Amino acid sequence: MKRTHKRLTHLLSAGLSLALLTTLLPGAVAASHTLDGYEVDAGKTIKINANDFNSYCKDMTEDGETMYSIYFSDLPSSRDGELYYLDSDNEKIEVVDGETIYWEDFYYLVFEADEDCDDVISIDFDGRAGRRSGEEFWGTLEIDVNGNRSSSSSDDLTYEIDLDDVFDFDYRDIEDYLDAEISKLWITDLPNTRYGTLYYKYDRSGEYEVEEDDDFDWDEIDDLTFVPDDEGTFTIGFDVKTTSGKNRTGEVTIEVGDGKSSVSAKTGDVTYYMDSDDECDFDADDFNDYSLDETDYDLYKICFDELPSSSKGVLYYDYYGDEDEVSTSDTFRYGEIDDLTFVSARNYEGVVTIPFTILNDDDETIEGDLVINVGVSGDAEVVVKLQGATGNPITFDADDFNDAVVDETGYNLNYVVFDYTSGRGGYLYFDYGGGSEDEVDDARYYRSSSPSLDDVTFVPGSAAGTTTRIPFRGYTTNNKTVSGEVEITYVTLSSPSVITYTSNGLGVDFRASDFSAACAARGGSSLVSVTFPNPSLTGGQLYYSFTSPTKYRGEVISSVTYDVNGIYRLDGITFLPKAEYTGSVVIPYVGTDAAGITYNGNIQIMVTPPSTTTRFNDMGSYGWAVPGVEFLAAYGITTGTGTGTTYSPAGTLTRGDYILMLVRTFGFTADGAASGNFSDVKADAYYADALAVARALGIATADANGNFRPGDPVTRQDSMVFLYRAMQKANRTIPSAYDSYLTRFPDGASVATDARPAMAAMAQAGVIKGDQAGNLNPTGTLTRAEMAVILHRALTL
Repeated sequence: MKRTHKRLTHLLSAGLSLALLTTLLPGAVAASHTLDGYEVDAGKTIKINANDFNSYCKDMTEDGETMYSIYFSDLPSSRDGELYYLDSDNEKIEVVDGETIYWEDFYYLVFEADEDCDDVISIDFDGRAGRRSGEEFWGTLEIDVNGNRSSSSSDDLTYEIDLDDVFDFDYRDIEDYLDAEISKLWITDLPNTRYGTLYYKYDRSGEYEVEEDDDFDWDEIDDLTFVPDDEGTFTIGFDVKTTSGKNRTGEVTIEVGDGKSSVSAKTGDVTYYMDSDDECDFDADDFNDYSLDETDYDLYKICFDELPSSSKGVLYYDYYGDEDEVSTSDTFRYGEIDDLTFVSARNYEGVVTIPFTILNDDDETIEGDLVINVGVSGDAEVVVKLQGATGNPITFDADDFNDAVVDETGYNLNYVVFDYTSGRGGYLYFDYGGGSEDEVDDARYYRSSSPSLDDVTFVPGSAAGTTTRIPFRGYTTNNKTVSGEVEITYVTLSSPSVITYTSNGLGVDFRASDFSAACAARGGSSLVSVTFPNPSLTGGQLYYSFTSPTKYRGEVISSVTYDVNGIYRLDGITFLPKAEYTGSVVIPYVGTDAAGITYNGNIQIMVTPPSTTTRFNDMGSYGWAVPGVEFLAAYGITTGTGTGTTYSPAGTLTRGDYILMLVRTFGFTADGAASGNFSDVKADAYYADALAVARALGIATADANGNFRPGDPVTRQDSMVFLYRAMQKANRTIPSAYDSYLTRFPDGASVATDARPAMAAMAQAGVIKGDQAGNLNPTGTLTRAEMAVILHRALTL
């Protein structure tokens, strides 16, 4: 696995010495200019938030600036994976080498690793900081892709053999395990010889028993063989020297079984599986299905023509009651079959065949074989275990099949062929519910091409039992074959409990434990993840990594999965109610449990804004403004007046104070702010710095004389202009409105020309509203109480 820092190579080839480069870039070069820490399994995707690049820009620029644009170069090849990004509308857009992407245009960068990739992917990028300074920065994005045969979580080298088998070493397995090429290997630890012996050239000329400290060249490793003499788990320790001269240590674990698993299962006209030393209860529907499939008539009664030797087991009627042993002369009607039980003999494992004869409702007789596999799970080399909700279809996931095949063979799955006949027990469909729906036949269904294994669905029939087994034959990418079966277990699940929260108008942080408890109420497997199909809500908005109304990582989107434990966690979601909303908000979600079963759940949040406050003692007659004032105070946007026990709701807000409030609210800073200010702003004024920032960002502008008039009361129309510009700078979109929208207000025509776009947009968004007479009062002054209400509305749009 090679890690290439191309940009460093370019610098050195241009004549810049490594010593000089280290002086320019303190610390480790790779660390200081590498955006890393991302890891993904082959065939999976990883999302990199745009804020990661923004934080990187702040770290890499002299004044900690935010990012303006970025472009990528040296893109990965298609053999490694695909790179694309999601824009603010969640649309997938391909990344083009050297094409500029602007900060406001992308939400997530997504890398989808190729299924056969096993490497560290390095992607160079160049960026430009804030729109005005234009400082450039660069770096390398590194993504560690874990291949299916060399997962980062692999900590051992384990094999399973039977007692009558031998285990042959393979140097390639050890090299994959160590991720290094071997030069020489030393045996450092062996099991006691009474459990088994390690040989060199076993059963060939030159055979000898290996002892500790014996060494072997890399091409001699395949001549090592372990011969077991007892069941158990044994380890063989070793040291190696790699071709690069490094010393490595490891061990091989060999699990030796009793060999009983070599018994092959069989299938009959009716087939059952059971554990050794257990009971198998018959199901009348299984025999009735056979009668229907063969004759189109229901079963009337049945008899068993031959019974197994008692050394294999005994067939009983009413085993849990009177316990009568069945004879060949006994007949059983449909309703009595459910009372038949086969009890295996002690320690017996094998296949029991019981011939039977059915008489159907048309007086026609048919013969068949009941096959009971005792202690034999089937001849499948791989078993794909799935769980479904009773009566519901279950769609296959190619990754489940691939994982099972990789565990067995070490190679990826190419395609499978199913050996299943649909009937009353269930139906196997391709493209179930789609335009190409058809029953599955003996066609090939592929892991990564069409027709896709992901489009195969099992639909339980009217006579489906609690477990369904679907045999298949799998073919790997290196043309190995493997037999297998899908084992579907159906469980009866309840509805999830409703998750309830309350809000006094402030944000509500979700708890993963609440979602896990709601999932547990269903009676199924534990919760794994949740998605929100409709995260845009009438009564509020869902945010991820929320600190305050102006500090959060992003809005929750429908395409992202939020896990109990993962990159995007449920614990990181917050619901923020809209200003002036009162009542219940219901948020639907889709949960997925550990069995892969999805279900629909609901979160119910009761929002009750406060009508009084104990924080400020002068809000008694301003109950209508209390929710806004409490909101701003809770998030540190306002601290009140005087000693902090009053808010002065009737106080008139000056232009300087209003700008100061906006700059604090959005946390604005600006390069070049110190270069000048408005001519009528004193340098020692408490709002001077805020006005300089607002002037640099274009939020506040001077009149013809270069003045701002910071001591004048701010008018309602000016307050909307300043707020509109501030929200645009903070990338909080306010939809534009037609100028004609102002005609809805009796005094709309009196809005100043330069304020009309902002007033129209803010009025349409509901940030500013008319008074009792419907007037906007554009030239009226703004009180502190009105300011709190307006800002509360704007921050919760």
